[in-house]
Amino acid sequence: CKLHSQLLNTAIITLIVNAAYTGSTMCFPSPTWSPKKTLNAIGDHELDVFYGTPTMFIDLFSQVDLDPKLKSKLSSLKQGVGAGSLLPPELLKRANEEFNIKTQVVYGTTENSPVVTGCYLDDPYKKQVNTVGRALDHIELKISNADPDSEDFGEILPINTSGELCTRGYQVFSGYLNDDKKTKEAIDPQRWYHA
Repeated sequence: CKLHSQLLNTAIITLIVNAAYTGSTMCFPSPTWSPKKTLNAIGDHELDVFYGTPTMFIDLFSQVDLDPKLKSKLSSLKQGVGAGSLLPPELLKRANEEFNIKTQVVYGTTENSPVVTGCYLDDPYKKQVNTVGRALDHIELKISNADPDSEDFGEILPINTSGELCTRGYQVFSGYLNDDKKTKEAIDPQRWYHA
């Protein structure tokens, strides 16, 4: 049995655990990303949630652009979750309006197991395309001064000021395997993970 490379990611592992916990079914239509096989699997199995990067959404919609009859294959989808980077506004709008797929944006890192923020499905469109939402429950976030030469290094910055995103909570990993130096660079003594 081969372990698909796409499964070697905390987001996918978390999705598998969530599917098992909720009694959902997960579908992996091919060993590597294939928009055509994914589109067929969605239609054939009447899947209702799609997790993917913006490029994956673009690939699926491009298949429909090439053959509009394929749009019916997406009719079972009720929800989309986009991660990896922000969904471009036109892509989010197309998913929500043209395909009737309520789509949300989430943000995280592997070290955060994997998601720390997300938009709600009913958040205003402007918020969904301009932010990565709000902190998930029981997760602390701060934007801090990342300039080590500054006397305010590590201090929380005012709202609307650029800085380093730091997270703290149950989701932060315990460290890099056999690499204490890298772990100390990423997680400070107060257990803040520095992105």
